[in-house]
Amino acid sequence: MSEENQLDEKLDLNHFDALHIKTQGEKLIDKWKEFGSFDDIKSDLFLFGMEANGAIEEYTSRIICGEVISDDYSDKAFDYVYSRMSQGHRVRLLTECGILTELWDKLDDFRHLRNEIAHNRGEGLELTDELIEGAVRSAIEAVKTLHQYTIEHIY
Repeated sequence: MSEENQLDEKLDLNHFDALHIKTQGEKLIDKWKEFGSFDDIKSDLFLFGMEANGAIEEYTSRIICGEVISDDYSDKAFDYVYSRMSQGHRVRLLTECGILTELWDKLDDFRHLRNEIAHNRGEGLELTDELIEGAVRSAIEAVKTLHQYTIEHIY
């Protein structure tokens, strides 16, 4: 069994979000390739962006609470990490702590597209094959990596 198939099996058995993000992202790329129009993918792209971002936020919060924060401070810190800490600060903290530094570029690629969609509804965004495929694949890879990290280091 290939490494990717093993990871797919592990994702399927252990957490719905990672497999769901992968499946939805691949469907979105296929739809973009078929139609090539923002109007044809806008609702799918918006939903994918929100779901992938939610999964990334959840995983980064779990990793911070499991790897960075001492049990002595867990209640207050947990509340801050999950409720008030921005996603940018979560990623920065994990990077500064030397955890998942290789994900910075992937998260940044996806963040740009996600923010344009979430805050501007994609208005004026010039979509290209490279932008759509690159950002979606970056999100899929980031979620897979974060999921795998939580399995190996947190649970």
